[in-house]
Amino acid sequence: MRGSSVLRSYYRTGFHWTASGNHSCLNLIFSTFTLNSKFRLVLACVAVCGFAILVEGFAKVRHTVVAHVKGQQRTNLLLFQHRDVARHCIPILHGLQALLGYLLMLIAMTFSIEIFLSLLLGLGLGYYIFFSEELLRHMTTNPCCEFLQEESNEAEVPLMDDENNGQHNSRLNLSRNER
Repeated sequence: MRGSSVLRSYYRTGFHWTASGNHSCLNLIFSTFTLNSKFRLVLACVAVCGFAILVEGFAKVRHTVVAHVKGQQRTNLLLFQHRDVARHCIPILHGLQALLGYLLMLIAMTFSIEIFLSLLLGLGLGYYIFFSEELLRHMTTNPCCEFLQEESNEAEVPLMDDENNGQHNSRLNLSRNER
């Protein structure tokens, strides 16, 4: 029951400065990662920032593999050279990206302002590092929900319409003609 009382106390107080020392020791994901000194807090902030950068890097890997399977881009990643292998790895990559996103969410739910700012800094730096060449095209802001952006991009893919002698129509136009 001790865990539920700790969760309840965070729920009541909301975000707080961990370094001020006004709260009980903070556990980062596991109880073995107890932040009971300022040194451990700084170390945790650096680790969280690095982890968030890696999450964006993983998003870039998944983004590259999906583009490779669609034939939009070639990849230099050895494991994903063959499209058939890459196609079968996409669900695994999707699940791993969701897992990493949920771990970031759990880290944010420590309600530590220092940890939260480190997480945001890491996501911003990771996005800049891995997606800088496509800043205007890649618009997702949530590492665990990148598939929503990919699905919206797929909805914009033109379809061929036989009634108009093979001219391209968007899905929206086709659904309007079917009414």
